[in-house]
Amino acid sequence: MRSELGKITLDKTFEERDRLNKNILGAINNHPLKTHWGLECLRYEIKDVTPPNGVKVVMQLQAEAERRKRAQILEAEGVKEVSTNVAHGKRSAVILESEGAKINQVNRARGEAEAILAAANATAKGILEVLKAITGKCGVEASSLRIAEQYTEAYSEIAKESTTTELVPTKVLCYNSLYKVYDW
Repeated sequence: MRSELGKITLDKTFEERDRLNKNILGAINNHPLKTHWGLECLRYEIKDVTPPNGVKVVMQLQAEAERRKRAQILEAEGVKEVSTNVAHGKRSAVILESEGAKINQVNRARGEAEAILAAANATAKGILEVLKAITGKCGVEASSLRIAEQYTEAYSEIAKESTTTELVPTKVLCYNSLYKVYDW
């Protein structure tokens, strides 16, 4: 029995009583007593293991240390899981925020592009209308009149702002596409 118990730790002694019983039974039946006296052991059973008080105290300390270790491991795993969940939450929030900013920027760009296109279309329509008016009946004469009016307004503004004497032509000539000269 001492031989078999010496092969394992004290913790295993409590856990593996069946295996110990079988090993000790085999050792007894292989002993010379069986062959000399014809004795055979049919059953061997360890009913109770009672270690000395010093060993009991050490075993209790070991068990307590093991429980503290498991508690610390569980607590650390909990902290790790909480940290992971918080990090995943922050990551999701940043991703959603950036996707929202991206959609906002795309929508603004589309709006600005549509505004630019609308302004360009309006300018093009205006130019086409001016072209139609110029190429129509008396269009060149009307455009020449408008140019002359703008010319006169410009000189009027210059004369108001200037303190020096300006020479203003008394005759302004306008030319149309047929090279006719008009006096204004």
